[in-house]
Amino acid sequence: MTWINQSLWNQIVEFSAQTDGISESDIIKMKIATNHSGPSIRDAFCDLTDSQLSQKLHDFFKPKFQKDLLTTDGLSDFLDDLPSLTKDQISNLASPLSLQEIQVAITKTPLAKSPGCDGLPGEIYRLFPHLFAEILLRQWKQFFTEGFLPKSLRTGVVTLIYKKGDVKDLNNWRPITLANTDNKIFATVLKCRLIPVCRLIPVLSDLIGPWQTCNVPGRSIYDNLFFLRDAVPSIQSGGLVSLDQASAFDNVDHFYLFSVLTKFGFPSSFVKCIELLYTGSRVFINSGGSLTRPIHVQKGLKQGDPIASIMFMFAIEPFLRRLHKSLSAIAVGPVPFANDRYLSAYADDTNVLINHPEHITAIHDEFELYSALSGANTNVAKSKCLLLGD
Repeated sequence: MTWINQSLWNQIVEFSAQTDGISESDIIKMKIATNHSGPSIRDAFCDLTDSQLSQKLHDFFKPKFQKDLLTTDGLSDFLDDLPSLTKDQISNLASPLSLQEIQVAITKTPLAKSPGCDGLPGEIYRLFPHLFAEILLRQWKQFFTEGFLPKSLRTGVVTLIYKKGDVKDLNNWRPITLANTDNKIFATVLKCRLIPVCRLIPVLSDLIGPWQTCNVPGRSIYDNLFFLRDAVPSIQSGGLVSLDQASAFDNVDHFYLFSVLTKFGFPSSFVKCIELLYTGSRVFINSGGSLTRPIHVQKGLKQGDPIASIMFMFAIEPFLRRLHKSLSAIAVGPVPFANDRYLSAYADDTNVLINHPEHITAIHDEFELYSALSGANTNVAKSKCLLLGD
């Protein structure tokens, strides 16, 4: 290492040591300024003091990050029909981290984004990608050996983004986790191994069924739109069921997710990297004037995490496979030009084409089982059925 690289490394080590011993009062001083359109959480609850709002947010969101009481009975059978990675794919995913892929991940770091608690934005890393790649490689090798990340990489600040509806209903605010940039770079490295940007062996297209288009190379959300555009007018008798999950990313059980990855045949070293990202984390809710007390994260995928959507695709894939199998066993599909097509999915947005009363029962039964094992919940108010034809 050059002298400047060694100097940068010493600064990182010094900062990590300081952060591991950071107090809650110090964390609270690191207020994250956010810029977005629409009302702010502080404006929505202007009748509350900072301490009252902080307590309200803590009490509301703490249960949402706690682990649900789920069953593991039947999990093995539920995952029984999943495809497995090939030997080449396993070898590729299990290979040691390299400087090249870390540098590629750094160049993909978005700019003009709010940093995490360490205050280091993506611009800093992109100024010296070669130097930071060496530092990060050395860090992550140590973290992997020790089996856990330092507190600075396990701490995030949640910013609340208003969606729609009553501004005083906290269910109408989407939690976005601001994590440290080096944490995002690590997640991007793993994502690049699944999507062939810096690797040559595809993974997602072999493991994810044709119904899912999110993040799969060669597939697009327009595939869903064009298929439904052509399918709906051609159905003489049937229906289109739109399934909406309540807080889909936030409810994914970690043990369930790790079990799914293992069943797909992911090497233990790769699964361990995912576990490092999601085990022992904590967040502070940004109330606009201060931060709440820490909340330990026991479930869920961080919205804003580069790899979150891909992990969700793996989590929902067993349900989609089982549902497709159950529907096809009852009756052929309602679409004349594609009677083997029942599903159209983009991440958690799932549409099911049906033409038999027992199809409704199959959807209900399969989702109930999926819910009991993974923590998923149906948003009844937003789930709809459109009757088609006669």
